[in-house]
Amino acid sequence: MPDSIVTFEDVDVVYRLQGGGETVACQGLGFAVRENEFVSIVGPSGCGKSTSLRVIAGLQPYRRGSVRVRREPVGHRVPDGLAMMFQTPVLLDWNSVIDNVGLPLEVAGLSRREARAESRRFLELAQLERFADARPYELSGGMQQRVALCRALVSKPDLLLMDEPFGALDALTRAQMGGVLQNIWERQKVAVVFVTHSIREAVTLSDRVLVMSARPGRLLKDVRIDLPRPREGAVRRMAKFQDYVDEIAVCLGMPDGVE
Repeated sequence: MPDSIVTFEDVDVVYRLQGGGETVACQGLGFAVRENEFVSIVGPSGCGKSTSLRVIAGLQPYRRGSVRVRREPVGHRVPDGLAMMFQTPVLLDWNSVIDNVGLPLEVAGLSRREARAESRRFLELAQLERFADARPYELSGGMQQRVALCRALVSKPDLLLMDEPFGALDALTRAQMGGVLQNIWERQKVAVVFVTHSIREAVTLSDRVLVMSARPGRLLKDVRIDLPRPREGAVRRMAKFQDYVDEIAVCLGMPDGVE
């Protein structure tokens, strides 16, 4: 794709085992992510979903194929303009919420005052402005993840990698986080590659869902999601929404509609 921000072409990723031997995590993996596109990756545990994110970030070498970010080959460093969000928020407990969010801006050279002004805008989008001066340990798990999301986006990356960021949250909080993510993404478009085990979450958030096989991970299907946004309750109750869930579940060899 000429306007792709990420391109995988026939990629193999192989891990060397501690006791000798090797295991193939991904084999012949190929896909592309366009600018401002939200793409989710689903598949069985161990199929190479998180490995793919690490390859994009330059944190995991690959044995064969080609991986490019903005048409540049991925090397052994994190590409410019990339942010990453993990399952745990990894916040600095001794810093206030607003200073946690603004840390990337200060590292980039902005003054603390400038960083705080920009951070406050993102906290408002995440409905956290009342907690700007709180410490992370004073917040719930879901609120901490909202802070981590603000921190990931405050430097305005053009590519955001999200590795099961809501996996440790309860179902209600997870759904709320999905709504916050949709709200912020609609206002500040960024290409997102989102790893999840939840089919419904993937259909709710994504423009496309990449379905991977069991190890060695291969691309089984690329499902384009044609549903109106925002994907709130009424959209998730549409028959077409459930059709997408069932299509992906069947592709994974799961009973229809199972997460």
